[in-house]
Amino acid sequence: VLERMASRKSSRPIDLVIGLDQFLIDKAKKQLDWKKVQASPIVYRFLRQHYSENVADEPIEFIPFDFAPIAFVTHNKQLQKSISSLRDLFSKKLKNKISIQNPETATTGYIFWLWALKNGVANQISKDHFYTISTGWAESYGAFKKKNVEVTLSYLTSPVFHWVTENDRSVQPLVFNEGHPSQIEFLAIPAACKECQLAEQFVNFMLTENIQKLLMEKNYMLPIDSDNMAGTEFSKLPEVKIIPSKDYSALHKRKDEILKQWQQSFN
Repeated sequence: VLERMASRKSSRPIDLVIGLDQFLIDKAKKQLDWKKVQASPIVYRFLRQHYSENVADEPIEFIPFDFAPIAFVTHNKQLQKSISSLRDLFSKKLKNKISIQNPETATTGYIFWLWALKNGVANQISKDHFYTISTGWAESYGAFKKKNVEVTLSYLTSPVFHWVTENDRSVQPLVFNEGHPSQIEFLAIPAACKECQLAEQFVNFMLTENIQKLLMEKNYMLPIDSDNMAGTEFSKLPEVKIIPSKDYSALHKRKDEILKQWQQSFN
């Protein structure tokens, strides 16, 4: 998205960008200028909890609209009882029983690799653990749905799909004591916008209760205001400790280095 925007600087202006995640923000700031928006109190409360406790109540360039903790998902009841950390998972002899996404091509895979490095588990992980390391989420989750693997890297919210569409409660997230990182999706308005006021109205529209619930139900992500989960299947998900994104900032600044480490180990 950012590359296409940079190449279109002299053509028709783009008024709104939807779906940038927190690990693209630094790159987005370097490539383009963005309009600051005064957000609602809910936004700042969410950012302090999930992004950084130092966020102030002042105009911001990137506005979160949904998120989901990263989690491993399984239909194996024994694993649900015996695994309570990332280290537990990779100490098990689950040869060819896990599917994940490649950190070089998928945000979920990249967050997983940050998680493993931060927790000192990376050296414990080998190729033998994985049935597939896919370029994207759909392929690795497809292996799980076909029951080719016992465990797959996904989101805490993924089981809700099975609960609602398949009436299958056997699919559950593995809850780790150390906590879970999240993927956060943001809205942003380029400074060169043409319909800037309309873009701001759409940002506010995306944060309304009805749209937040719609995103939750159709996108299987969580709303930034947890009150919108009340009475839904999402409220039945286990509570997990959230690891703020800023905890991974130091590692993320070494992105090229840590991806090279991945390549050397798994490519």
